[in-house]
Amino acid sequence: MNMPRGDHVPSVAVVGAGIAGLACAGDLATAGWRVQVFDKSRGPGGRAATRRTDRGGFDHGAQYFTVRDETFSSAVDGWCREGAVSPWTGRIVRIARDASAGAVIDTDRATRMVGTPGMSAIGRALAHGLDLACESTILRARRLDAGWELTVAATAGLAGHALPQRWDWLVCAAPAPQTAHLLAEVPSLAAAAAASTMQPCWAVMVDLDPVADPGWDAAFIDDSRLAWAAREASRPGRAPGGRWVLHASVAWSLEHLEDDADTVAARLLEAFRERSGLADRVRSLRAHRWRYARPDDALPPLPRRCLFDADARAGACGDWTSAGRIEDAWLSGRALAAELRARSAGVIE
Repeated sequence: MNMPRGDHVPSVAVVGAGIAGLACAGDLATAGWRVQVFDKSRGPGGRAATRRTDRGGFDHGAQYFTVRDETFSSAVDGWCREGAVSPWTGRIVRIARDASAGAVIDTDRATRMVGTPGMSAIGRALAHGLDLACESTILRARRLDAGWELTVAATAGLAGHALPQRWDWLVCAAPAPQTAHLLAEVPSLAAAAAASTMQPCWAVMVDLDPVADPGWDAAFIDDSRLAWAAREASRPGRAPGGRWVLHASVAWSLEHLEDDADTVAARLLEAFRERSGLADRVRSLRAHRWRYARPDDALPPLPRRCLFDADARAGACGDWTSAGRIEDAWLSGRALAAELRARSAGVIE
């Protein structure tokens, strides 16, 4: 562990409390840094999110994650011991565009992990013990002689204003387009982030009654509108019921990005009925737009897992630097933390 040298405790502002930002912040806090995390949402976790309702939760963002890297595997083992994640052994199939082909069992043998009792449990586990300010939208970051200054958006009864604190380092763990904006004073990082375009996804949360079983718990779907459907009750620790999460295809989400949410929900529900054969009564139906759901598949990953400028004392991390998985986000955050710790310890020349 690289501890800070001398009496000065380095400070860092982390903008974004998704998996990458929390992984970076947690590593630096463990190393003795003074860390402050900001996020515009009501809770940590980013797209590893759970929408709570009186009928149970909907994991309407990231659906699961897999483990490949040994370091990440060790972290996941710890989350399992804490009860924050569990394996998901649901019946997962693939449904071809030709409906007559039926559902084919998915042959991918990778263990799929989910947060317990919801995907948001991952963010809560990573945020434990951190100084986290939610519902805090950072509008601007400026590099001053005294350190990085952040301007926060207006809240109830208060105008937007610059925060009085100054930080030695700035970490942007927001989606690539937002990172490009926040790092405008670091042109090299801003340009790299701006070149990393991201793809949207419309998500629909539907509660059906009575509960019916199509013979599978989740499906990858080859459809012009719908790409994924998952039954919430099939996941460990979830309440029973007829709750389903539907994800639109990237192409359809792009085409209908600015459509009314109710219209989107109705059209994706229609596609789900056609593909699943379920025609149950709808108890509730709502849509959520993830404008920055994942990195563009057509673009290659960045050469490194994170962006870093030692002279500007700034860096960026996120799943968009790689393949867009939860594991990628965690590894990106940890990679940036290592860069900052090394620089603070005088390792980087």
